[in-house]
Order: sequence, then structure tokens, then C-alpha cells
Amino acid sequence: MDNQTKKGWLKGVSSDALGTGVFLIPDVESSIPYATLKKLVPNITYADCMQRGKRTVAFQWVPHTIKTYEELAQAVCACRNIEKLD
Repeated sequence: MDNQTKKGWLKGVSSDALGTGVFLIPDVESSIPYATLKKLVPNITYADCMQRGKRTVAFQWVPHTIKTYEELAQAVCACRNIEKLD
């Protein structure tokens, strides 16, 4: 598991704040070695995201104060790097 959440995003954020979990998971249907899929899970807390991310390749929690689920979904559909959105 690789937590790619930016530490600055967590400053001043309450434990019950909601955001979007971005998860990189193995693509078991692909014949390409190490292929992955990016999955978004809306309206979860950072703690929930960390729990869900335990068995992923990588994950990132993006608080709604940074980007909304809709903005992230558009970026993923356009194949843009979420890292560049902040």
C-alpha cells in the first residue's frame, strides 16, 4: 500500500471531513503484467480511505475542499494526472 495523500491536505481537516478515495488496484482481467485500474469512491473519510487502501497498489484521499468527486472523475476520464490538479 502506498498512501499518496498530500500531508498538506490533512492540515486543519476534521476526522469526519469527507472526500474522495482514489484507489489503484490490480486489473485481474488484463493480460498485461502489472496492469492496474483507478477507482474513485466518493464521500468517505480519510480513516475510511486508509482502511480501504490497505490492499491496494496505491491510494490517495482528496478532501472535498481540494477537489470534488465530479472534478476528479472528469480528470480520470480525461486521463489527466490527479497530482497536477492541486
